Amino acid sequence: MDSIKEDLQTRADEIMEFLSLIKFIDESEQITNEQGTRHNIKDSLKNTLKGKVFLLLYNLIESTMKESISHIHEKLEGLEISFNQLRVEFRKEILKRTKSEKIGLQNLFEQTATDISKQLLKATFRKKAVFSGNIDHKEICGQAKIYGFETSTNYNQTKHGQNLETIKDKRNDLAHGNSSFSEIGRNYTYQQLMAFSEEVINYLEGITTHIANCLNQQDYLAP
Repeated sequence: MDSIKEDLQTRADEIMEFLSLIKFIDESEQITNEQGTRHNIKDSLKNTLKGKVFLLLYNLIESTMKESISHIHEKLEGLEISFNQLRVEFRKEILKRTKSEKIGLQNLFEQTATDISKQLLKATFRKKAVFSGNIDHKEICGQAKIYGFETSTNYNQTKHGQNLETIKDKRNDLAHGNSSFSEIGRNYTYQQLMAFSEEVINYLEGITTHIANCLNQQDYLAP
């Protein structure tokens, strides 16, 4: 999990740098480059930059959670954990995945020909299929029930991830063309975006710590 936490910190730093730029632009009416050329800053530009924060935050959430779930599978595959050793919720999820068209009966047969009890976990996992553009606290809690990790966080620092739904919705509006960056950004202040960002970063730090503990304590196994 160390590399995932490092990547989380790197992406978080990038978001904070972008927020610093937003603060500077938000407080400026005009900027000048080294050649002395001046550029007037319109409200539409300020709002567009604010709207892009939702895209950056959602990408941070999705990349962190996808890599974390993938890391669980890599760990278990390395330990050669068999199907019957896993917690009930995990086994049910694996069986549900066998019905996916992305897996395919022939592919499933070929990948489990040697020892289905130890190969089924790997054969049914598709990293890209874990989340489909709809990650929020509720979805993460659903994954936690499958794999056995905790989701409790410090409310004062994370609001228990309740704003992940807003971030998800705004990101989807942008991705589907329902709203422009400027339309979304004009409804939020720099202070609100900073609060969102700090909450998300603290939330993800808490969740990745829980996942690391889950792996160390083998909470993915049946009692």
